[in-house]
Amino acid sequence: PIMADELLNEALCGDLVRVKHLLEAGTSCNVRNEEGRTALHECCVNGHEQMARFLIEFGSEIDAEDAYQQTPLNLAAEKGHTAILALLCHEGAIASHQDSFGRSALHWCARNAAGVREMAAAIQENAAKNSAAAAAAGASSLSSSSSSSPMAPLVVLETGAGETPLHWAVAGTPWSPERESVVQMLLSWGSDPRRESKSSGQTPLQATATPQARQLLEEWIAKARAEEEDIEAKDEERRQQLMKEKQEQKLKANGRNSSSKSRNSGAFSRIKQGPSGKKAPKLTIKLNK
Repeated sequence: PIMADELLNEALCGDLVRVKHLLEAGTSCNVRNEEGRTALHECCVNGHEQMARFLIEFGSEIDAEDAYQQTPLNLAAEKGHTAILALLCHEGAIASHQDSFGRSALHWCARNAAGVREMAAAIQENAAKNSAAAAAAGASSLSSSSSSSPMAPLVVLETGAGETPLHWAVAGTPWSPERESVVQMLLSWGSDPRRESKSSGQTPLQATATPQARQLLEEWIAKARAEEEDIEAKDEERRQQLMKEKQEQKLKANGRNSSSKSRNSGAFSRIKQGPSGKKAPKLTIKLNK
């Protein structure tokens, strides 16, 4: 236990030499403290990238959860350590993981207005590699053929309070070019500023903390509404066209039926009149008594 505590303390402080010595002496890299944290958790808290890289290569569990179900990725995102965040995502950390409060790494990145771009780049790169590997193996993949971003499933994650990353992004201050960029990225990946949280009923638009954020969301909503109305108008136009075509087909079919009935009626009349137009004689059959 003493060596375990020392390992975590040295990881927190970033003493790579000492950490290597303790691991070589037999201390497990995945040993935990009372809060359930590993050395990888601790080095992510203080942003020691070289330490994190070494621990991952040594075999540290990348998605280890502490007592609050926080992973190293969650902590790196919360503390704003973008280099470690990108490293963990490149190494395959589960980006959709949520802690016991429902908070994901993207929530923290959105609130801090930091790390979103790096996180997305790493996740998209991994997705591209996976798609290429699947294609090389001859396997078909729905995700590889989809045009949606691999970030799309992350923007709809909700905390226990029902807040999405967009809620956190627009509620943050101060407003800056970085925060504006984060909001734009979240919107491009499918975040909806009109989506109400399941618990409070508040939308991201209502959660905005600055007039700039509110204006940006209002402009997006107006544009989205115009696009939706255009789609609805085109759908209605297609529906009307289909109805018109069906009516025309029905009229043509009725016309053919009427013409056919008329020809049949004329033929029957000629049969009754006979070839000369006179009334055809009745045939009588006499029976021999």
